[in-house]
Amino acid sequence: MNIKKKISEHAKREAPNECCGFIIQKEKQLDIFECVNQSNSKNKYFKISPNDYLKATSLGTITSVYHSHVDGNLDFSHFDKVQSEIENMRYLMYHLEADSFTEYIPKGKKDDLLGRSYQLGERDCFSLIRDYYRTRHGVNIKDYERDESFNYGGEDLYRKNYKSEGFFEVDKNDLKEGDMLFINKYGEDFLSHAAVYMGNDTILHHPMSRFSCIEEYSDPLKSRTLIAVRHKFVR
Repeated sequence: MNIKKKISEHAKREAPNECCGFIIQKEKQLDIFECVNQSNSKNKYFKISPNDYLKATSLGTITSVYHSHVDGNLDFSHFDKVQSEIENMRYLMYHLEADSFTEYIPKGKKDDLLGRSYQLGERDCFSLIRDYYRTRHGVNIKDYERDESFNYGGEDLYRKNYKSEGFFEVDKNDLKEGDMLFINKYGEDFLSHAAVYMGNDTILHHPMSRFSCIEEYSDPLKSRTLIAVRHKFVR
């Protein structure tokens, strides 16, 4: 079960109160640590006890704080954002009614793109693409839900959505730094992988079951590249 599925199930169990917890990394795997909401107004706010924090840190490295919203507010509260900035910690919020996730990255947070462990739906090639364009170019791409079918065809997420996200097709033989490459790994027509062209025949990408990296853009990756696209704000 992926991280977001676990969080949504936690939120549904705690409704009509807000749930809360941590996303932790244990060796190469991400998991959640469910906390008890200590707030006196649990249907509007959340509060995590120091004991839960200590338990979570004993199990792994905390990468994010998560909680749910059960009212009509689809955005983080001012208090959420202030806490995120104070803690210099990524916040992830699940909205129960909309069945959607929103993230908040504090302004001082260094978002490393290299050396990430792989976790489908949380740390995969698409999340790397989103973080690259957000941190390097100020371009925000919607976080589409992904499951196991994402790597093997599924809804062909990249092909269906790249135009609506502001990308247009360019010549694969005339690449510029910041272009996105859609790569087919299995000889079919669907776009199963994406990378960012970094110039000088190198790409930034996150292969399945490997760490995110920059490596040489050559065959077989080059011959399996089906489409190259460029964002309208990245010229």
